[in-house]
Amino acid sequence: MVRLLEAMERLESRLNSYWNFYTVVVLAAGGWILSGDDSFAAGQAIAVSVALGAFFLANLAVIRAATDRLLAFEDELRQVAPELPLRSAMLRRNLAGIAMPGRMPLSYLLHFAVDAAVIFAVWSKTAA
Repeated sequence: MVRLLEAMERLESRLNSYWNFYTVVVLAAGGWILSGDDSFAAGQAIAVSVALGAFFLANLAVIRAATDRLLAFEDELRQVAPELPLRSAMLRRNLAGIAMPGRMPLSYLLHFAVDAAVIFAVWSKTAA
């Protein structure tokens, strides 16, 4: 069980790194987009949107892969938890439950909402 928990913690750490990288890019891009007074030409807005969109999709792909793997490990833990020789019924119930219900749909929702806001910021700075 200890190795299973350690593997899950490493996956969780990797997943957090992907989210941290995403956050840094979003904040940097948002700051860059909103800080200047100059507007984008249509071609520039398209190029920036495509570049950001490619990053967003790649980032979400690695987040999904890591989350899928983490959820598989969590499912394994849920299967073995009832049979573990634990003294604490609370710990047994906790290990047998879902740590974060709806994790992937919430990740999609958050990612897409922020992605849309950043792309909107690009287009809101586009010259008419």
